Amino acid sequence: MSENGNIYVTDAGNSRIQKLGPDGNFITSWAAYGYFHWNFNKPLAATVSKSGYVYMADTAHHILKATIDGEIVTEWGRYGSGDLDYFGYLEMTVDENENIYVSASHDHRVQKLNSDGEILKEWGSEGSEDGNFFLPEGITVAKDGNIYVSDSGNNRIQVFNSDGTFIKKMGSYGTGPGEFDWPEGITTDTFGNIYVADAGNHGGEGTFRMSGTETLSAADLDSWLDSLQEGISGRVIVVYDACHSGSFLPSYLRQTKNGSSSPAHPLTSPPIS
Repeated sequence: MSENGNIYVTDAGNSRIQKLGPDGNFITSWAAYGYFHWNFNKPLAATVSKSGYVYMADTAHHILKATIDGEIVTEWGRYGSGDLDYFGYLEMTVDENENIYVSASHDHRVQKLNSDGEILKEWGSEGSEDGNFFLPEGITVAKDGNIYVSDSGNNRIQVFNSDGTFIKKMGSYGTGPGEFDWPEGITTDTFGNIYVADAGNHGGEGTFRMSGTETLSAADLDSWLDSLQEGISGRVIVVYDACHSGSFLPSYLRQTKNGSSSPAHPLTSPPIS
């Protein structure tokens, strides 16, 4: 979500990014299918920086930086095992200094990059020890600058400072409060609450967990919980996969200072062509 409330949705099946207004109305889309220079193939992650750039990652292991109008500025990444090569899915978040944090699932690592794609820090390897990962997915920067990572395969959340120093871990496998079955999307709000899309729980429908205590079943929202992103305005948005009818179903979760939340009416975009 951008500072003016616009929402950027990764439309993987059509290899494009859709831009929606704050009310969910369609504005425009960018489509540049391909595996090579300045194209993207099935984008799966997107995040918007406070300076107005959109960062996108796709299944071809590219990371692209674009203006909010869709003009590509630069790109990096490819399939492989080098420093800027990736294997598996990528998730991203951006801090206030325009540093990008990339969670690379099958590389079992997190990278901190500057806005030109140069590596500043890198940490993690496959494992269950503190600071290591097994198929990490969601990643977010909290208000205090700490980095929260959904360590999906280890069913926990790990917290690091901005230089990758391990601070703490939360959660374990299970269905109770503070327990997870494949946590994916994650975000924090301005009040310090933590939100996790707990994909494997609740009969495979996904569960929205807040601070490890309050839960909201995806069944209550009629969809599969996938990724989470906090809006600049302080709202939390749950972004779903496109439904079979061809409409996106993003839904707002209104937050209050005490951390309570309630689902709003789903928003829709034009049918997928």
